[in-house]
Amino acid sequence: MNRRRRSWWGAAVAVLAALVLLAAGAGWLFGPGPAHPQPVVVRVASGTGRRGIARQLTSAGVLRTAWGFELWSLIHRQRRLQAGTYRFSARITPMGAFRRMAEGEIYAVTVTIPEGFNRFDISRLLASRGLVEAPAFLQATADP
Repeated sequence: MNRRRRSWWGAAVAVLAALVLLAAGAGWLFGPGPAHPQPVVVRVASGTGRRGIARQLTSAGVLRTAWGFELWSLIHRQRRLQAGTYRFSARITPMGAFRRMAEGEIYAVTVTIPEGFNRFDISRLLASRGLVEAPAFLQATADP
């Protein structure tokens, strides 16, 4: 009887250890990414696959690992991810990033150009908001 009790306790400890490891793994896979002092902007080009998006989010520091995003994408493969520019200002889980991209919550900025502004005025306005580099804007808008 003593042997039977020991084997039961051994099995219980093994199951408990497996559950703890499983929970730790799930926390690592599906937990939020690192905190950032500044928002992170990620541009996802049209035609980028789920694995490419996961790697892009990981290399930008939005997610801790690409595996959680990829796994969640496999589970929800019927949902399409939308290309665009995304801004992540807080820690986010792979599921949260996936949801935002599936719903197309892209980062957009509204700028009103006052009447009478020329390209030099516009370049200063956009540069003051951190949207463009003024010289690059002026070069792009120069008469060919």
